[in-house]
This record gives sequence, structure tokens and C-alpha cells, in this order.
Amino acid sequence: MLELFDVLQAQGMTLVVVTHDDAVGARASRRVRIHAGRLRQEEA
Repeated sequence: MLELFDVLQAQGMTLVVVTHDDAVGARASRRVRIHAGRLRQEEA
């Protein structure tokens, strides 16, 4: 499934993925961390 995300992103598609899995988040080009409904960290 993660390979599909890579293919879609390479085609220019924007994906919003919500996960608790750090391995999934590590594949993203941008990450936003939210805790208790508040923005905690943004990484580009």
C-alpha cells in the first residue's frame, strides 16, 4: 500500500494521510504532529 502512495505523489497528487505509524509518516515530504487537538510540530 505504501508503494501506491509513492506512485501517486510522484504523479503530483497531494495526499493527506493520518497515522500513528512512524514508518508511514517517514515517507511523507511534510509532517504535522498534533497532540490533544493542538499543533505540536511541523516538519518539511
